[in-house]
Amino acid sequence: MKALTIWQPWATLIISGWKPHEFRGWKPPASLVGQRIAIHAAKRPMKATELRDIIDYVCSPQGVRDGIDPRCMDLLERTFWRKEDLPMSAVLGTAILGEPVTPLPHGLPGLGDSDQRVIYGWPMLEVEKFADPIPAKGAQGLWDWRA
Repeated sequence: MKALTIWQPWATLIISGWKPHEFRGWKPPASLVGQRIAIHAAKRPMKATELRDIIDYVCSPQGVRDGIDPRCMDLLERTFWRKEDLPMSAVLGTAILGEPVTPLPHGLPGLGDSDQRVIYGWPMLEVEKFADPIPAKGAQGLWDWRA
């Protein structure tokens, strides 16, 4: 199965059903559309400033437009205040990769408003969260994962 490594807290938001799209600067291979992929949480630790920016984004008009469910705020706040740790370097579950929404030219957290690169929304459909994360070393881009 192909896997996609995603930084936290985005991986948890996707696997929890609170973030319906993963945003990338490239289209997924057409052969993967409609296929189940593994959602892998990266090993990269979250920075407090990035997490605060994400919290601000979730409740902004842009976050609402991007389909972020504001019910994720409790989790984000607990994570920010270090009352909850999110799994890292682990596969959290799977999702069916939908037909990409293209293009979406707008800034996202971490991208300046003047950044005009094209962003593709990868719909994450029929998300299945594992009862327990499965430790796994990730990779950039799409990579092969075996449970």
